[in-house]
Amino acid sequence: MKDTSWISYALAVVLHAYWPSNQTSPNHLSPRSKVNFENRENSRIRKLLLPTRTPYYSMIGMASIDARAAAGAGSVAYWVFFHRGEHFLYPVTYIQLLTMTVLTSTIVLSSSTNASFKDALALSLRLTGVFLIAVYTNCVVYRLFLNPLNKIPGPYFARLSKFNHAFQNTNFNAHLKLLEMHEAYGKFVRLGPNDISVSDADGTEVVSSAKSRCTKGPWYDLNSPLLSLHTTRDRAIHDRRRRIWAPAFSDKALRGYETRVQTFNDLLISKLTESKGTASTTSRNNVRQLTQCRTTP
Repeated sequence: MKDTSWISYALAVVLHAYWPSNQTSPNHLSPRSKVNFENRENSRIRKLLLPTRTPYYSMIGMASIDARAAAGAGSVAYWVFFHRGEHFLYPVTYIQLLTMTVLTSTIVLSSSTNASFKDALALSLRLTGVFLIAVYTNCVVYRLFLNPLNKIPGPYFARLSKFNHAFQNTNFNAHLKLLEMHEAYGKFVRLGPNDISVSDADGTEVVSSAKSRCTKGPWYDLNSPLLSLHTTRDRAIHDRRRRIWAPAFSDKALRGYETRVQTFNDLLISKLTESKGTASTTSRNNVRQLTQCRTTP
């Protein structure tokens, strides 16, 4: 390393001319005191010449404090915001918000410290990871130990996720698996963290009657934003549309449909009788003709 002490000493002497007059002159100091004077002056020069930015090592040193803050923010976010609601309906929105947060924090860290963009991005990703771990840790703790639905019998891992029930549908026999679970656990079976299957005739009126306080589940939002009278989950929208359909299902209207339904019923029975239970091309054509004329009065 080259000796540059003479440069520092020269700068110190120049700046000393502008320093307050009560400063001690280096020409009247002992060699050891002169070295201390030079170090002190060099420190002042660095403060004047270097930009006032947070060193990168200081940013890394604060990472542990930032990690604790990110963990606390994740815990608060879960209990205040993510604990309730159907957030799984908006995955794209949350991914976009998370990406924008990471990029914004990276730019802020890179511009306010001596860190490179790569180092700032790495720190932002670590803090984001701590935040997400805290959110999901609180979620797991709640679902395993605090969820009031844990009293409902069912597979243990149904407390955490509904993946087990969804995996059973890969062979399109989930209805059979569901029947087996009802035979094993009873009328009420836990299918997921927020899902219960009820096999009780008395529950029909409680769930589906006009006076029911229950709302339709998120399954009805699969075709969102397309909605119909059957799939809308908003009670006000449902009532408004139902008033339009109600005249078509009045007692008078239903009695008027009876004649038409009886005509097609007789036609179906006659065609089935002619086929004598055999699956032939003729019988298939008859059924096709029957379905084609289904709107004929």
